Amino acid sequence: MIIRPETLGDHDSIRNILIAAFANHPYSHQTEHLIVEALRADDALTVSLVAEVDGTVVGQIAFSPVSIDGKDCGWLALGPVAVLPSYQRQGIGQALVNEGLKTIRSIGVQGCVLVGDPAFYRRFGFYLDFCKMMVPCYKTGPSGHSKWLSMLARKRALSRTVA
Repeated sequence: MIIRPETLGDHDSIRNILIAAFANHPYSHQTEHLIVEALRADDALTVSLVAEVDGTVVGQIAFSPVSIDGKDCGWLALGPVAVLPSYQRQGIGQALVNEGLKTIRSIGVQGCVLVGDPAFYRRFGFYLDFCKMMVPCYKTGPSGHSKWLSMLARKRALSRTVA
């Protein structure tokens, strides 16, 4: 598997990956492909990486700027991250998150926020508690639990990788 920055030639593959990966996701409105396309059109994808297996793009992760009161705060939002269903549960998503966090650390990001499953993202150093102080949490899960998670970009936190 190769993880590399997206290229112009990857856009159709990324769209197809996002549509397939989120087709039956319980907390998705199936608009992730439109979100990435809008971010790309606005030149607001700070980092977009793809996972390639045997020459085929099978996964993607995106990071975009976060602003507070219209001002850049040095934080990025992670998302979406997606892997084609036939390639899921093979460590590709985990590898994309690890490489993405390594990449944003190298460009001096102050922190990272996302909306996602705490059980999955906690292993990378994301936590609910700090985020509750940073952003107004909204309820997305059937149990009413917030799905906002955040990570401070301390060297220890963002340098953490999961094997």
